[in-house]
Amino acid sequence: MRFYVQGLPTQKRSQWMHPLSYSVASILCRNGLEAVVMSGDLFVPSAGYTMHLDFVHARDEVLPSSKQVITYTASSQRASGE
Repeated sequence: MRFYVQGLPTQKRSQWMHPLSYSVASILCRNGLEAVVMSGDLFVPSAGYTMHLDFVHARDEVLPSSKQVITYTASSQRASGE
């Protein structure tokens, strides 16, 4: 599963991907999900399959319409569609 994230650097992906993978894995584990980082790639095993999570810089032309964007705010502590 690929996440297009606004604000990620467009260059030097190898320098920010590893720390981001470990940070997301830590959040998933704290919320009761198993997450594994191998060679900088984040994997989440679930229900007999393993999902590979990937994060890339979001260019304006590849962003979905606002009705499809899921936002997360720390104050609400839950994901919500706009």
